[in-house]
Amino acid sequence: MKNKLKAIPKNSNTVETDSLPEKVSLQQLKAIWNDEHHSYSDDELIKIRDWLYSVAKMIIAVSQRMEKEYTLIKQQQIQEYENTQSYPLCQSEYRRAS
Repeated sequence: MKNKLKAIPKNSNTVETDSLPEKVSLQQLKAIWNDEHHSYSDDELIKIRDWLYSVAKMIIAVSQRMEKEYTLIKQQQIQEYENTQSYPLCQSEYRRAS
C-alpha cells in the first residue's frame, strides 16, 4: 500500500497567518492558564503558547490543502459524470450498443 501522505513544506506560503489572531500576551495567558495544582513559569507559558500556535498553523495548512484537493476531486467527478451522459450531438463514453 502506497503512502498517500504529503509533506507540508516548511516555507509554505499557503498558510494564511492573517487567519490567526495576534498572540495572546503573557498577562492574558497567566489569567487563562490559572491552574490550582501547578504553577507555570513565564518561560513555560511562552513555550506552550508558541507550540499551540504552531499546531494551529499546521491545522490550517492541512485543511487548506484538503479543501483544494477536494475541489479537484469534485471537478474530476463532475467531468467523469458528464463523459458518461448521452447527448444527441455527441457520443458518450459508455453508449448503448445499437
